[in-house]
This record gives sequence, structure tokens and C-alpha cells, in this order.
Amino acid sequence: MIYLILILLFLFPVYACDYKLWNFGNSYERGNTYKGYYFFLYIVVVLFLGLRNYVGGDTIGYMDMWKKIPFLEGLSKFDFLHAKYAPMWYITNSFCKTINFNFYSFQIFHAILVNGVIFYIVSKYCQYRFTVIFFYVVATLLYFNCEILRESLSLSCGLLAMNHYKEKRWLQYFSWSLFALSFHKSGIVLLVIPFVYRYSASTINYKQLLILLIVGFIFSSFLLKHIVGSFLPFFSDSFEEYSQMKRATIFGSIRSCLIVLLVACIVKQYETANSNMSATVIVGAKFYLLTQTLGLFLPIFSTRFANYFQIYYLILLGDFIWNHYGAKKILIFALYANFIFGVVKNQARDVSDWVSSTSHGYYFYQRYYPYYSIFDDISYDELNHRKNIYYQERLNRLKHE
Repeated sequence: MIYLILILLFLFPVYACDYKLWNFGNSYERGNTYKGYYFFLYIVVVLFLGLRNYVGGDTIGYMDMWKKIPFLEGLSKFDFLHAKYAPMWYITNSFCKTINFNFYSFQIFHAILVNGVIFYIVSKYCQYRFTVIFFYVVATLLYFNCEILRESLSLSCGLLAMNHYKEKRWLQYFSWSLFALSFHKSGIVLLVIPFVYRYSASTINYKQLLILLIVGFIFSSFLLKHIVGSFLPFFSDSFEEYSQMKRATIFGSIRSCLIVLLVACIVKQYETANSNMSATVIVGAKFYLLTQTLGLFLPIFSTRFANYFQIYYLILLGDFIWNHYGAKKILIFALYANFIFGVVKNQARDVSDWVSSTSHGYYFYQRYYPYYSIFDDISYDELNHRKNIYYQERLNRLKHE
């Protein structure tokens, strides 16, 4: 029920605000109520995520690890060199634990920081902000905040870094990029993209898309595996893990190709049309296209990098749907259909093979449903069920690597 309420809360201003803005144009005045409701939605997200209890797969693992996190005064003796994760992850956890011993203190801090940056970026670059935030909540909110908690802190820094990319303010850009890397090693993508600045400044065409496909093939070859092992040894284990992941079906591969084409159509539209869209958003969306194209060959590895640029694609998507409504109905219908299908398919997919210990079907959405807050009483059986499923899933994945 809480998920339905959440969706309705975010869907209402799409009509009440964005539709009126599209319908009345500049004559529509966005006053304090408009800004107030946007801030209200931000608070709703922070409370929803910050006060959750055992909601999300990776969240369970981080909750158990919380017991081993030292307080701030104990960090001087902590072995960062041999630690499993990046240093800022432990420092952030330690800071929150010192303030309040309960894990929800970190969840609240995480939700404030990650979603604060995302809400800020959306409001800065898109006039149809409620549509974009609705897409974010439906498609990405749980993934960013309940699963990839470390990477979402890193990509938040990446979003702030991208504010300086187009203008070549490299000191600010690399400062934020290094800070992102201190949270998660996937932040290395931010250190690489300045060297392909020419790609971000050029116009996408079919020849360029073909080049991306060839680059994707190189990424999928054994050659890159040895290059990564030689020059980036700290990243070789992750590269090996992600390289072994494959598309589940031919249908999934075809849909992935269609996604690349849809993204390319939208980006090209903003490159060639006279629009008020920020160059930063267009550049970010082009890197999203790049990583999605590479993802055709290295699904998990490449789409993990795509997380850093997904918000820019959602901004273009939200703006495109309103500004081209009526002129490009077929493309907009395809975008809607792909978006809805992707969300439903992801949450409703049967992942029973991940969990051999359960005799019943196990679906991905069961990581989040039913929702429990810190004020709810979770039965011992339900708590153990969620923990067992998570750790059994992790064990089975390790066996297949």
C-alpha cells in the first residue's frame, strides 16, 4: 500500500504542475507552492528510505556489516589498506555510527545526500522536474538507495563533477571525481571520460554508433581483460566478475539494442534542434548512450558505469515527452512502452535459481515487499527469511562465477 501511495504522490504534480506548464507555457506561474511541493517530495523520499528496515538486498548485508564498523575514535587503528571497500565508505559509516548507533542513522544520511544531489540536478536542468522525478522514483529509487548504496554515493559526486565538465573546469571536475572514487571504484569512469572529450563534443551519427559497437566488441574480448589486469590490478577482480555476466535471452539482447537506438534518437534530436536544454545534460546523456552501447557486450560492467549518467537521460526523456508530444507520437509511445515494460519485467522476474534453498518461487520485488519501517515489528521468521534469501543468493552467484 505504501508503494501505491508513494507513486500517487509523485504522479499528482506531473498533471498539476508539468501538464499545466506544457499547456499554458510561459503564462503559467510557478510560485512557492510549486517549489514547496517539490521539497515536500524530497522529504517524503528521505523518510521513506531513511526509516526503512531490512528493505533491499544489499541493505541487509550492510546492516550486518554495521556491527563491525568502528566509531570515529577507532578509525586511526582501522586497516584501510586491506579493507574490502573504499575508504570514504567506512568513514561515512563511522561518522553516522558515532552520531547514532542504529543503522537507520546512516540510511537517513545516505538518503539526504544522494537524493539531495539528484533533486538539485533535476531542478537545475529541467523545467518538467516532476515528470523526471516520477521516472526516477518508479525506475531507479529502490536500486540506487537500497542496493548500490556505495556506488550511489559515488555517482552523486559524479553528478556534481559533471557540472564542470563541459566548461573544462578540470580542477573542480577532478576533485569531485577523486572524491567519487574514494566511495566506489566504479568512479574511475569519471577519470576516463575527459580523455574522450572529443566524443562528447561531436554530433552522433550512424557511423559513430557503429564505432561504439566495435569498441564494445573490444571491451568484450579477452585482450582488455589482460590490459585491466596489468594496469588496473585493483579493478581486475570486478572486471572478471562483470565480464562473465551474459544477457539472459535473445529477447533481452534485442530489447537492449532497441534501448540504445531510442536513446540515440533522443540525444540526436537535442543535438540538431534549437532547444534550451543544457549542454551538460546532452553530454551526460551521450555518455549514457556510450555505456549502454558497451553494455550490449558487457551487460553488468557497462550498465554499472551507466548509472553515473542515467539521470541525464531521464531529464532528456522527461523534456522530450512534453516538448514533442503530438509531433513524434510513435517514438514517445515506444519510450513509454519500453519504460513501463522495463520496470515491470525487472521487478516481476523470477529469480528462484538464485536461491536454491527455497521451495517457492522467488521474485525480485520480494527484496522490497512488504515494506517495513523501523516502527514495525518484523517477525523472527520473516527476518530470517529475508536474510537467508540474500545470503543464499550471494552464495549461489559466487558458485557460478
